[in-house]
Amino acid sequence: MQARAGRRFAVASAVIALIAGALLTASSLRAQQQPPAAPPSPGDAPPQETAPEQAAPSPEAAPPETPPSKEEEPAIHPDAVSVFLERAYSVKPKKLFKGLLETLKAGGYPPEEVDEAGMGVKTAFVEFKQKDFAESVVDPPPMIGQHYHILQLYKITQGKVSLEAHVAPKGRGSELRLRARILVQGLDRSRHLMIMVDRRSSGVIESEFLVKLQESLGLQRL
Repeated sequence: MQARAGRRFAVASAVIALIAGALLTASSLRAQQQPPAAPPSPGDAPPQETAPEQAAPSPEAAPPETPPSKEEEPAIHPDAVSVFLERAYSVKPKKLFKGLLETLKAGGYPPEEVDEAGMGVKTAFVEFKQKDFAESVVDPPPMIGQHYHILQLYKITQGKVSLEAHVAPKGRGSELRLRARILVQGLDRSRHLMIMVDRRSSGVIESEFLVKLQESLGLQRL
């Protein structure tokens, strides 16, 4: 009896194993026979990708501020601006201007800014000494006040000068306008510094140069 029961148990186990194997094989075949996923049709909208969020710019990334512009050169005090001396000569403007440039160079006033078309010229600053002139080359300095705080000596011994001249037609001849810009030492009381400051010309330097110009070119005044 026991032998028969053992054979029946072995047969049942074998049958169960065969059935389990068959089921596993069938499942594997079905998985292999499934068709691949169909590609999206032309009408379908493509999947949208989410754009990464952009980080807000940090304060350090902001552009630097534009530096402030340089301060403009302060205007010359009205009482320190020289006036033009005017002379009219019986000579053509271009000839007078050419002779003016040559006389300036020969007289120690090298032209620095020359306007050929407008017939104007400014010379470089050159040093001078008051003792080389019979009269004072400057007028009294501007009065010290709320808007002017540069202390100057009434009488000067030396300084720097630049000549400015303009030639223009006038009648049958030409007109020459000439003035000097003079710089002398002064004490800036607000900053406690010695500086070069404008001083009005008395006309002595301009007059002496005009005499040299007239003699050099043989000019006749109108």
